[in-house]
Amino acid sequence: MKKLMIVFTALFVASICFGQAPTQPEFAVSTTSSFNIEKFGGDIYYISTTGSDSDAGTSPDAAFLTIGHGLTTMSDGDALNIKAGTYTETGLTVANNSA
Repeated sequence: MKKLMIVFTALFVASICFGQAPTQPEFAVSTTSSFNIEKFGGDIYYISTTGSDSDAGTSPDAAFLTIGHGLTTMSDGDALNIKAGTYTETGLTVANNSA
């Protein structure tokens, strides 16, 4: 009986060492899901405490200095990416003219 257990143990160990590695489960991704988010189509303007309002504002390296300048530059559908920091501004107005 002891020899039989040793043989089964050896076979088990050999099957682990020389067998196929376990595979990860596969997950199917539906391309017709109704949960897809539409790609953003507007312009993105960047604001930073180290920027300048004379920059283009179209990249983090050419960011605007003030949120107000970003608001007056942007159009409907655009976005502002505001870097963390302290901005002391007054008179900021965001209007929603859509029906």
